[in-house]
Amino acid sequence: MHVAEMDFPLSPAIKKSLTEMIENDDLGYAYPLDELGQSFSSFSERHWGFSPNSEMVFPVTDVGVAGVELLRALVPGGGRVLVNSPIYASFRKWISESKSQIIDAPLRLVENSWVLDLDQIEQRFKEGVDVYLLCSPHNPVGAVHSKEDLACIADFAERYSVTVLADEIHAPLTHSSARFIPFASVSEQAREWASQSPPARKVLTPPRREGWLDVIRIRGIEKSSNGKASNGSSLQNLHSWDCLNDCQLYRIRSMAWRDGCQN
Repeated sequence: MHVAEMDFPLSPAIKKSLTEMIENDDLGYAYPLDELGQSFSSFSERHWGFSPNSEMVFPVTDVGVAGVELLRALVPGGGRVLVNSPIYASFRKWISESKSQIIDAPLRLVENSWVLDLDQIEQRFKEGVDVYLLCSPHNPVGAVHSKEDLACIADFAERYSVTVLADEIHAPLTHSSARFIPFASVSEQAREWASQSPPARKVLTPPRREGWLDVIRIRGIEKSSNGKASNGSSLQNLHSWDCLNDCQLYRIRSMAWRDGCQN
């Protein structure tokens, strides 16, 4: 299958919420909810010991759209974007749509486990990379990157001025034998140079198709009065841009957690 849909029952709280919306004919446009950020921040703290700023969570139209717009904002004329193959196929589509070049530092197999090849990653950074699209946990191999490896990535990012866009969408599916580490939690360098994508599975439930946009402090983009980034890129597809402050980057949250489904 193209996407990793699972044959498991839907969360009762999500099912109840969707049913109520249909019964109430509530199928119009979504709107920002304070509970969105509060719920996710609490969820993240309970599971991973990391509390994102709940005030920096905003809805976006779609995780893929936001991913492409992120890349366009970071490298408006196109740039060099690093991935670790084998990688989720849509990453390549996002990079191509943003007119950027795909650079690869393949994973390394060590004693039947896939790990990041830090030597290759640093070499690619040295050669010139604008954005590192890090998949953590990794899709499709399921590798859960260690805190030490993530800290090395943060050090490399600062040393070579590379922005890390960390896709953490599968974090809640991490097996109990492994420990997921949010990239932004490993060091101050990680928080300065990284933007994270959501630790929540994308849900496509017509007629609503929504995502989260979660902002953290980061270098590289400033908003100007004409609604564009200071580097000239258009952010019109990210309707919550006016909520952002200068010098902030954002990450995409792909599932609306409500009070009843935080666990």
